[in-house]
Amino acid sequence: MKKTMNAAVACTVIALANTAFAQPAVSVEQTARPWALGALPATFQGDLPCASCQAIQYLVTFNPDHTYVLTYRYKGVEGPDTRSDLGRWSQAAFGPVIALRGQEERPLFFAVQTDGNLRLQDTEGRNILSPLNYSLKRLPQPESVRVRLHPLHGEFTVADDGAQFTECATGKTFRVASAGESDKLSAAWSNARAQGASTLVATVYGELVQGKGDVSALTVLRLDHVKAGSKCAMPKTPSQLQNQVWNLVKLGDQDIDAGKLPRAPQLLLQADGKRLSGSGGCNAILGSYQLDGQRLGLSTVASTRMACTSPNDVEGPFVQSLSEVRSWNILGNWLELYDEKGQMLARFESA
Repeated sequence: MKKTMNAAVACTVIALANTAFAQPAVSVEQTARPWALGALPATFQGDLPCASCQAIQYLVTFNPDHTYVLTYRYKGVEGPDTRSDLGRWSQAAFGPVIALRGQEERPLFFAVQTDGNLRLQDTEGRNILSPLNYSLKRLPQPESVRVRLHPLHGEFTVADDGAQFTECATGKTFRVASAGESDKLSAAWSNARAQGASTLVATVYGELVQGKGDVSALTVLRLDHVKAGSKCAMPKTPSQLQNQVWNLVKLGDQDIDAGKLPRAPQLLLQADGKRLSGSGGCNAILGSYQLDGQRLGLSTVASTRMACTSPNDVEGPFVQSLSEVRSWNILGNWLELYDEKGQMLARFESA
């Protein structure tokens, strides 16, 4: 027989008493500075260390619409030696870190240096402590880039000025070249229109050409499949701290698997009234917060006390960590909360 929830839910106030702002001993406190990439588009290039080849040559072009095109070339290897990526970039809320999120599972991080060049960061967005070269130099002019990507998902349309392909993950629109299997894609569009559909989503293997300006053309090398009447979900815009649901993905050094918990641990900081709400993994949490630039303090937090149907060793430490928060930062679609020493307490991902 399944256990039933206790109908009487007691609301217990946890004394995370009004936390005054404290200056971190190891400061992550910064004023939001213009760590901009400068005039865009811009191309950066560099040969970085490789454990199984001579070097990995990075060539990345940043566009003003927050999209990027990236190629990796593995020097000194046999067979295929190049990989490519297309995605969106965003700048950290505070500090010099640029986050790139494309087709890879994890984001890629660079830090803008005082000389305007870039330095690769580790998978957590932190500086790599090594005497080896991890820098990409800004080239005098944007480079032309030719990349091949699969799969590319996007909406295909034909207008008066020609065929266009809007890639789903970035919202980037490309002119479709009259080559490869573009005729098959155009035929699929015509069939969809004849059946009354106004949209067509296609999956293709394509080649993109990035000129000195923007990505100028897509050649459809192979058409995999189409779906008439479908539309792309809107790509995520850069996350903001307030009025955004944040899912807990890491607590201290512990990765969080929300699928093993009764409810997903979440946090929401509402701008109206500076109210805090969310879930500890089972119980609801409520409270308030104070925000001053990068400084963040959580005041009295209340948590319901329900009988959960499965073990939850996350909720207690999670709620306790909220009392220790003194500052925050956003890296891509990650929100990180830090204690007074600048140590990361928790990491969230935008919902």
